[in-house]
Amino acid sequence: MQESSNKEYDSKPDKRSIIKSFLKTFIFDAFFLAFCAFCTFYEFPYYIYTTGGSINLNDRIKVENGYDYSGSYSMNYVTVLRGKLPMLFLSLFKSDWDIVKEDAITVPNTSYDETLELEKLELKNSLNLAQEVAFKNAGIEYEIANKKCRIYYKDDEADTTLEVLDEIIAYDDIEFTTLETLQEYINSFDEGHEFIFKVKDKNGKEKTRVGKSMLLDDRKVIGVSLLTSFDIESDTKVNIETKASEAGPSGGLMLTLAIYDMVTEGDLAKGRTIMGTGTIEEDGSVGVIGGVKYKMLGAAEDGADIFFVPEGNYDEAKKVYKEYELSFELVKVKTFSDAVKYLES
Repeated sequence: MQESSNKEYDSKPDKRSIIKSFLKTFIFDAFFLAFCAFCTFYEFPYYIYTTGGSINLNDRIKVENGYDYSGSYSMNYVTVLRGKLPMLFLSLFKSDWDIVKEDAITVPNTSYDETLELEKLELKNSLNLAQEVAFKNAGIEYEIANKKCRIYYKDDEADTTLEVLDEIIAYDDIEFTTLETLQEYINSFDEGHEFIFKVKDKNGKEKTRVGKSMLLDDRKVIGVSLLTSFDIESDTKVNIETKASEAGPSGGLMLTLAIYDMVTEGDLAKGRTIMGTGTIEEDGSVGVIGGVKYKMLGAAEDGADIFFVPEGNYDEAKKVYKEYELSFELVKVKTFSDAVKYLES
């Protein structure tokens, strides 16, 4: 019997088809990697606000020879996510993730990063204002030192080379002392007068800037707003720990309450978990803040008994309180004294 067999012979590969196949694979892979990089790193001019958290000030504030109290004080914050494509897409399916435009949360004519630097200065200022108001109400002696004034905002109409974050050292060879004396000096000249400013820029380098005065509400101004910072000097030593990622003045009220309870006898907290938000001013008034919804939701998650909210945010806060069926005590305050009286009662 004769056996038969079939043999298959491989044909020689065509070079053109190999190159085409390689190019197709390479182009697809390159496109896919570029798309992944775009999704991962490209930041759209949007940010996402979502539920924040609480910072327990018992762990952050230490007062030398201070008084103990039961309970806790916490300041609440908003979680802010940068507007990258995956986060923006995910926000469509999360009811408590809200997209906001970049220009809605930044100081006009500044980038998000510049606004963050300004908010870090505001945080430092808030720490000192909190000490000042607490000391004043507790009858503790203190002095204000190392006053500094930085450019916070520059108007579109301003005719000046001053830049945001510049620290004013002198004007027309006159050493800067207070904002009031600078304003009086500018008002003593005609509109359009050019002033020479000596400043430290945001990198700490000395620069010479110029600015012409303009008329605004019957006052001569340069067309910039200023942020004043200072230090508190006192025999009562207060140390407040902050993190590099933290910024903004909205914790002012809660910082003031925590310091005040530590420098006065008695127990104001009385074992309660006290949270809240609101800026603090030199006269003890409590200013409005942004993101109250996300701060309230964070406070609810962290077990707040009481949540203080500025009077200017109260209507919004009531709506959030009802919509999310929150259970802590929502307390409206106009001043630091309002908060103290509520806790005492």
